[in-house]
Amino acid sequence: MFSRVVGGKTPITAKILYFSKNYKFMDTLSLRRKLIKQFDAMINNDDKLIALEGVFDVLNSSDPISKIPDEHYDIISESREQYLNGRIEGVSWEELKRNLNSKYGI
Repeated sequence: MFSRVVGGKTPITAKILYFSKNYKFMDTLSLRRKLIKQFDAMINNDDKLIALEGVFDVLNSSDPISKIPDEHYDIISESREQYLNGRIEGVSWEELKRNLNSKYGI
């Protein structure tokens, strides 16, 4: 089950806050009107309607949002602990970007 909290927020809360910032704190009425227009356009397109149903299924589901097993989080936590205790070393973000760029052209 997904139980991780990042920065004091669950992933869904973090996503909602991200989208809220992009809407520049649009008032509720304006947002409601905008979404009604968008939904109206979507429900007239069968492909988009099916995709929209999937979105609502996920939002209304009691299943965990993340399908990442807890074992993966345990591995990351263990690696982080080793790093903090000086048992393993890391590289800076800039060095990592340079390495990826030279190796993969990213």
